[in-house]
Amino acid sequence: MSSRDQQTNPDTGTLGGSDDELLDNAAFLVHSEPADVLAWARRARSATAVTAAQVYRTSVGRHRHAPPAARRDILAVDAARWGATDLSRRLAEVTVAHGASGAYRVDWATGSALHGALLWSGDVDSDDRNIQGVRTVTAGVLNGRPVAAATAYGDEGRVWDLATGATIARLRLDGGVAALGPVTVGGRGVLAVTGYTAVEGITRASVYTMDAASGVRLGTPFITYASTSGALATATVDGRSVALAGDGSSVRVWDLSEELPWGEPFEGHTGQAIEAAAITLLSGRIVAITGDTHGVVRTWDLRDRKEVAPPITLPERRISGLAVLALEGRTVLATWTADGPIQLRDLSGEILAELLPDTRPGSLGEALAVADLHGRPVLVAADRKGRVHVVDPASGRELCTPLPSYDGTPVKVSVADADGHPVAVVGGYGSSTVHAWDLAAACDAMPPAHMPPTPGTVTGLAVAKLRGREAIVTTHTKNADEEHPTRGESFLRVTDLADGSPAAPVAATDEGLRRLALTHVGTEPVAVVNWWDGPRLLRLPEAEDVGTTFRTRHHSQDHKGNVCALATGTHDHRPVIVTGGPDNEARAWYADDGTLLTALAGRGDGIVTAAAVGLLQGRAVAITAGSGFTPEVRVWWLGDGEPVCHPEIGHDGFVNAIALTRLGNALVAITGGEDHSVRVWDVSTGRPVRPALTGHTQPIRCVAVAEDDGHHPIAFTGSDDGTVRAWDLETGHERSCTHLPAPVTHIAITATHRIVAAFGDDIAVLSARELRRHGC
Repeated sequence: MSSRDQQTNPDTGTLGGSDDELLDNAAFLVHSEPADVLAWARRARSATAVTAAQVYRTSVGRHRHAPPAARRDILAVDAARWGATDLSRRLAEVTVAHGASGAYRVDWATGSALHGALLWSGDVDSDDRNIQGVRTVTAGVLNGRPVAAATAYGDEGRVWDLATGATIARLRLDGGVAALGPVTVGGRGVLAVTGYTAVEGITRASVYTMDAASGVRLGTPFITYASTSGALATATVDGRSVALAGDGSSVRVWDLSEELPWGEPFEGHTGQAIEAAAITLLSGRIVAITGDTHGVVRTWDLRDRKEVAPPITLPERRISGLAVLALEGRTVLATWTADGPIQLRDLSGEILAELLPDTRPGSLGEALAVADLHGRPVLVAADRKGRVHVVDPASGRELCTPLPSYDGTPVKVSVADADGHPVAVVGGYGSSTVHAWDLAAACDAMPPAHMPPTPGTVTGLAVAKLRGREAIVTTHTKNADEEHPTRGESFLRVTDLADGSPAAPVAATDEGLRRLALTHVGTEPVAVVNWWDGPRLLRLPEAEDVGTTFRTRHHSQDHKGNVCALATGTHDHRPVIVTGGPDNEARAWYADDGTLLTALAGRGDGIVTAAAVGLLQGRAVAITAGSGFTPEVRVWWLGDGEPVCHPEIGHDGFVNAIALTRLGNALVAITGGEDHSVRVWDVSTGRPVRPALTGHTQPIRCVAVAEDDGHHPIAFTGSDDGTVRAWDLETGHERSCTHLPAPVTHIAITATHRIVAAFGDDIAVLSARELRRHGC
């Protein structure tokens, strides 16, 4: 360990030193309480301390509640992604339980779309098995303390400290919640709630308040006459705390202090339900701005209910976001409809600007918020793909790359200040987790300049020797359509293994490239990629199309859809490609001329999820795994398609990855499954050679094999749980476990025994420090 790290006690994480010295201390980052480190990070001043703070915050949502060993691994990778190689090395050397340091050091890693701005992540902790995600989020200041609150689909909610993520209260709900809003009532910080709650034993649509400190409902709910909407706004008017909410097409205002309606409802929306609401100050008057399901926005005086501006009709009916901001001395309305850009208007309805023209919003009513960033207003927008955009409304420029989605699809956003920094709280469908982003840190981040970013999500990974040097070959996809994930721009990238520098320019290819394998045609190394219903060969490293056509006579035995799996090998000393497609069908092709060798008829209703090719008893053999209602693994001779055996390997669900190696005198397959298990089985008999290897906590996505220095076969597996595990195939013991910042989708092992792992858009190259047992 470096001398600069030795002043820290590894068991307690305590040390002396200045703020910046603390942040540059690797042991402090690994062992200290995350809340303490985040507090120090907000005070970073020197360049090294700012970088350490960015490194720590990059994946804090993943390592915050992890044990020190996992935090150490993730931080070491993130430091390499930021180009902080010395910090990465020192982090890998930090000792944890039993004096163990990390099993691997990080040689280098790519850093695509890094922010270093995630403050914390928190779970709503719903016990509802049918939870669909976060229903609503809000942020504000209550009792002098910045807080965030969220509810899930179901009856769970939670309040957090906005700066630290510490839980303040669990909300005790007895019905669904449509919207939350912070407000102070009688000196007490409360949450105004629209939704459903039990009144005299009957669940009724209502508006009510909850104590933010205890999570207990206060007073008597206000019963509404129609179903409640997500439109809610709170304010203090003439000394009274009020809540404004939609009640069908009516807009009602309640005095929360007196627990009474305040004035008559506003009825200007003529039969259309309210979807969005805001309260603002306009020329000394407190006004409400409300939007309905026909896309009509009305501005009216909160005191006398009279409209103070002409109604505005938006181009689309459904309103996903509505916010008010002051821009160049005038009040500006920002709206975001379901299929359009963000539009900025003055209150007369004149369009001033359109922002994010190619981006579509997330949820109705909650996809847009306003923040104050360095004294100027900015718009914070959550899009349909789960990304959060920070946009300067004056110039239309995005101030940072979109903040990513870590869980589910966060499409709801709220903003408040914490410690002088604007913090965006986001949540959405598919996950009960909310994330808090420091917007100043995101927009002020110094992007890593040590390595070019990757061109998109990694969809394939392999290693090869090209022109005498080891290289990494990857395929990437970006801008994929949610409904058609095989579409989108595709790229092939060749990188020098030694330092990550480009070995050739990134090559743009046709859309749909999502599988990759390598082979040789003659003496030329080529990449095999999927291209709709057949393979395609690209000469390396330039990615020039070889021009070989893989088609059968009259297309009678072509794949009936996209190629879903690829593997390469040899048959009769010729290179072959095995492809898997729909209906669990498989094909074997000669790579040198594109002729069909074998066609394996489909069975079932799924697709081939994985394939591998090897030699058994001197003959070429293929293994293909299928999905569907009856997932099946098939072992067949490449020459004639006849079955070798009928495997009974024990996976409960799909097989996602296959690798082959020799164990003693037997050819064995290592398969990773959706059931989180690794199975090792004899290819000749189809029977397991040992019990399942367990340890992963989520589905396994990739498998690779190698030998250690003692020529013992080792299997490496990567999983959605974000770990790479090494298994001794002779004993079945786990040799090491290394944590990465995101789910691991692809693994390759180099000739020099380095691990290349892909996660999201990025790759990391790891070198073993020693392969003694390092459990997770």
